[in-house]
Amino acid sequence: MNLTALNSPDPRLAMYNGMTIFVDRTQNTPVSITGNAGSEITGTVYAAGSPVSISGNGDVNIGWQYISRTLSVTGNGTVSINYNAGRVPRQRVIQLVE
Repeated sequence: MNLTALNSPDPRLAMYNGMTIFVDRTQNTPVSITGNAGSEITGTVYAAGSPVSISGNGDVNIGWQYISRTLSVTGNGTVSINYNAGRVPRQRVIQLVE
């Protein structure tokens, strides 16, 4: 399994660049990700209201960051979360314009 983060030049999608999985923060649907050796997720998993569980075996790279209600990681081998502030979704700026 290989999942890659969105990287779109479209300005309407720019706020989602860097995200791989997005669940609306008002939802509490559980998110389950299972993979084995060689699996790689690049990007952020955003599921602020949901429990997230990750399981697998072997050496896996499982994303840049997780935003979730709870996070459970199980399995055998080496699990790496490679956080890099330069590659995570940008902060959304909301302002009033006349």
